[in-house]
Amino acid sequence: MGSVTAGSAGVDAARHAGIPVVTIGLGDPERYRDIQIAAVEAPNFAFLHSSVDIEVTVKSWGYKGQVIPLVLKQEGRILSTSSLVLDADRSVRRARLP
Repeated sequence: MGSVTAGSAGVDAARHAGIPVVTIGLGDPERYRDIQIAAVEAPNFAFLHSSVDIEVTVKSWGYKGQVIPLVLKQEGRILSTSSLVLDADRSVRRARLP
C-alpha cells in the first residue's frame, strides 16, 4: 500500500530550515504502470432502502486493453460490481455503480 505524500508540509519545513530539496525522476516512463481511483462521487443524502448511483473516476497508466473489476463494498459485503475497459496507455475513465 502506498502513502499519501501530497501537500507541501515537508517541503515547507525543509525550506524554513534552509535545507535544499532536489528531486530526480527514476525509471522508464514508457514502462510505468499504475491504476488510481481518482474520485468517488455520491449524493449528499439518500433515502433509506433506496438505490443511489456512485460515480468512480479511474486513472490508469500502462494498462491499455486491460479489463479491471470494480467492486463496491460495505463492511465487507459486496453491494455492486462492474468492469471497466482501459482503452489507452494513459486514460481517465468513469464508471457508475448502482
